[in-house]
Formats: sequence, C-alpha cells, structure tokens
Amino acid sequence: MKTSFLCMIVFLGVAFSCDQRNTELTSETFQTSEQRVQQLKQQIVAPTNFRDAQFRLFNVNGFSRSVAGVPGASSYDYKFIVKIDPNDMNAWTKGLKKASGRDMKWINELIQNEEKGWFPTNQGEQYYSDERNVLLVLFRKDSLLAKRVSVL
Repeated sequence: MKTSFLCMIVFLGVAFSCDQRNTELTSETFQTSEQRVQQLKQQIVAPTNFRDAQFRLFNVNGFSRSVAGVPGASSYDYKFIVKIDPNDMNAWTKGLKKASGRDMKWINELIQNEEKGWFPTNQGEQYYSDERNVLLVLFRKDSLLAKRVSVL
C-alpha cells in the first residue's frame, strides 16, 4: 500500500513538472536590446559580443532554470539574427564550410522591424555544418549575422 502511494506521488510530481515547461522563447517578449542580448547569451555559445538580437528558440525540454522535471529528448530549433561588429564576423564561421543555395526563409520570420536595420540588403555568405545541423549567414554590409541550429 505504501509503495503504491509513493509511486502515485512520484508520478504526479513528474507529470506536473513537465506541464510547466515553456518550450518557446522569442525576442518579441523583451523590450530592450539589452534584455534580448542577455537572454540569447544565456541560451547560446557566442564567440563574440553582439549589440542586439531577434530570435525564435524552440527546445522540447523547455527554458526553465528549474531542475524539478525529468529531461526528455534533446530536440531543439534555434533561429536568431544578431547585430555584430563586422570585425567579429569571421569568429562565428570557425569549423563551418562555405555553402550556397540553402533555404533561408527562416531569416525573414525573424525580422521584426525593417526600420531598425534588420532587413539585409544583400544575399549574404552561407556557411554550414551537417554534423552539427548548423546554417550561418553573414550579411557583412549590414553587420548582421543569422544562424540556425537544429536537432529535430
């Protein structure tokens, strides 16, 4: 009887902790560039600083700092575009190969406001890594860098 009760308590604890996870994090919920930069830096490994960011991050395990839940499969899709110093762009391409013809529709989904300088004025240079499911696009003239990392 005690074992059944204990199992039911553990099951309910796991079920309720899983339901409270926020699986999507977007830049739209943050008002200032400082808030957006701070939030994105908590989620990615950035080889250099950046001044502002637009992002849409999905992680099946959620973005809660709580350790109460049981981790699930590692499925994620991180899409972001950042404003960076042109001299820092090459640091982001380390370990990546030049590419062309890759689907870049996801970049348009991230651009929130053309008036703030988010709209690229050229095609950009594409880089990829199939091993890590990474696509990176440099828009050198605009000081913009777009990156998508996904494991689905």
